[in-house]
Amino acid sequence: MTIENFRILDNHFHLRPDGLYIDAVKAFKKAGGDIINLVNLPDYTIPVSGYYEQIYERTLRMADFVRKNSDIKVMVTLGPYPLDYFYFRQSSTDPVKKMLDGILILERYAKDNTICAVGEIGRPHFEVDALVKDESNQILLRGFQLAADYKIPAILHTEDLDGAALSELQIMGNNAGIPPHMIIKHHATVLNLKSESALSMSVLATRPNLRGSIETGKGFLLETDYVDDSSKPGKVISPDSVPRRALMIKGEYTNYEKIMSEVFLRLPSKIYGKELFEI
Repeated sequence: MTIENFRILDNHFHLRPDGLYIDAVKAFKKAGGDIINLVNLPDYTIPVSGYYEQIYERTLRMADFVRKNSDIKVMVTLGPYPLDYFYFRQSSTDPVKKMLDGILILERYAKDNTICAVGEIGRPHFEVDALVKDESNQILLRGFQLAADYKIPAILHTEDLDGAALSELQIMGNNAGIPPHMIIKHHATVLNLKSESALSMSVLATRPNLRGSIETGKGFLLETDYVDDSSKPGKVISPDSVPRRALMIKGEYTNYEKIMSEVFLRLPSKIYGKELFEI
């Protein structure tokens, strides 16, 4: 199923083998969804030794399972999650070395186009001391460099960003050789869209966020950040939210074709390549 001849992308989607898993994907599909960007989730029950190898391979196995058991297209994003820092530190492991190793492992997946992006990488989303922020920035810079080397985007997990912080990240990206539109702010806000930043913004697909984002006149992506916790089926929001927002665009806006073309065709094609998005 397609909605108005567009392929409907959820730009940030998590799955867990012990969650709703394929049923969450089927809910997305039933509502009119076509493509998910599957992002790895942390799992601190996994031992430090071999941590990233296991996290990445689990995510890739889930992607293959979804492809074989549904009509959904699956893009995959892998990378060291910023809060891994504290897991390694508490385990008496150097978090910087371990997370840099986690980025180094990504090279094998980037070389053969197994992954579409590096992420979600960045900084903790809450206040931390200067050392944690500085070391997180070191890891982030290396992630930017790998993304630049393989001409794939980097998806950011950070604290809420003001204009100065957005500029800081754009400069960091420039220094690493990654164009600003290839840096995607996950959980972007309407205020981020209103800024002068050239970074790409991926907005949580709630009704207020959608309306506010459209009002800015800027291009953006939509995401659920669906976490697939079977005890909390709607966390962060439900897996069918993006296609439902696509239907909302059609129902509420006379220029819906222009809006949907920006959200589901032009910007995704610019970031990820046009092959998946053109019909």
